[in-house]
Amino acid sequence: MKLFGISLNRHSIPFLFLACSPIAFLLLRESFTAFWPSVATRAITVFLELGFIALATLSIANLKQWNISRRYSALLIIWLLWAGLSTVLGEHPWAGIVRWFELLISFIFGLFIYLLIQQSPQYKNLILYGIISALLFSLICYIGLWFALEDPYSYKWVPSSPFFNNIRHYGYFVGTVLPLGYWLLESHAKDKRLFAILYLSLSWGLAFWLGGRGALLGIIVATIIYMIISTKNIKWVLLSILIGAILSQFFIVQSGSLNLFHLLAWFNPGNDIDLNQISANRLKIYQDSISYWWSNAPILGTGADAFRYIMPSITGISQPHSIIIQLIFSYGLIGLTIPLGLIILFSIRQSKLDNRKNSLIFLCIISAAIHALTDGVLYHAFGLFIVLILLTLSIPSTKKETQPLLKTTLLLSVLALMTYIIFSAQVVNSKNDSASDNWIEWNAKYPLYFSPEHWMSGNDAATKDHLIELALTRSSAKCWFYSRHSDPIASKLKTYCK
Repeated sequence: MKLFGISLNRHSIPFLFLACSPIAFLLLRESFTAFWPSVATRAITVFLELGFIALATLSIANLKQWNISRRYSALLIIWLLWAGLSTVLGEHPWAGIVRWFELLISFIFGLFIYLLIQQSPQYKNLILYGIISALLFSLICYIGLWFALEDPYSYKWVPSSPFFNNIRHYGYFVGTVLPLGYWLLESHAKDKRLFAILYLSLSWGLAFWLGGRGALLGIIVATIIYMIISTKNIKWVLLSILIGAILSQFFIVQSGSLNLFHLLAWFNPGNDIDLNQISANRLKIYQDSISYWWSNAPILGTGADAFRYIMPSITGISQPHSIIIQLIFSYGLIGLTIPLGLIILFSIRQSKLDNRKNSLIFLCIISAAIHALTDGVLYHAFGLFIVLILLTLSIPSTKKETQPLLKTTLLLSVLALMTYIIFSAQVVNSKNDSASDNWIEWNAKYPLYFSPEHWMSGNDAATKDHLIELALTRSSAKCWFYSRHSDPIASKLKTYCK
């Protein structure tokens, strides 16, 4: 039996599953409204990763040795242990452990991809085409929505975009996978080259239309590097950029944050705009984040995902919009130094290797890394999921060997599965109109996810206030909840809504 021309067997099924996972995420996220919030979305990527791990286990079990670098693996394990310690000792360990298990499973997921792709490198293209197909699929859906709307110009695209709860998260995806067009462009076949130009033109059009400055910066750097290493294709790159810019102007919308050409208004002599405004308040976010970290947890950091739960919140946002600030805020200097050192060492190693295909895939990582300096590419579930797959595919194979740790990885995967089953149950139940007293008490005691918004409707003032008091120490939406208190204290309201 074959699927997409590939024989179905224990070796190919994990790769087919992986190739379909990006589109599967988009469809699953859109189908289950309970998982629309960005935190809840983590369950979808974790279950997809666990699905791949389960399918790959039989093939991994047959490996007598694991071909991985002990040095890099040891550093990653030390970082995960340090992050776990920061989380357990932090102020919000229950919510933080959900994030920590996401990172742990992402590591095991990437490890299993790397081990299998060394045994079956012929499936690498299948996975890359799966990611490309996901972008084209999402674009078709957006175009379909555009023509289905009575007034697409006035539609609230930013908070109501398909597949993502904020259209900026779509920009993470576009900014990361656009450079795959340069991998396609290297083909000598005429039909593949035409497809590459089409893909690049559409991707550039999306990048211009979405208007993300961080995404564009990452794409530009990756594009410049590609034009340096492949001068013969500069004309096709420039042509696709021009076509993309023109295409984006056929879909002008009212939102001032969409379409990159809106930024030209900044240069109007009548506008008094400072650097913080141009950075969308990021400079203040970074300054306040560093100040809070240094004052409260300079060594261990505040723990995984603690940023969204601290009080008073920093400008009312859930993450600091920078991977550098996120790491140091969550895990301290050590938690920043290890992954930063790894990516620098890996980038240096990539530049010395004579593997053009891996280098072209690594352009996606460069684009995502630069974008992540000023946004949450690696914080949100789908962005991390896609970057992880591409990073794993770009790592060259190694002849170094280490003893398999299959039992340990499977045990940790089972623990993660149990955690995310409980987490998902709490997410789903939070959308019900009511909950029993026993459930509320249990959920409040183990708040992997606690959001009693729907339970408040139809209840008396005393019950609502009790739920609000519980939410103030367990939910990230403190301002929203306290503003609905029956008798809010002005000073407390100001603190929660700072």
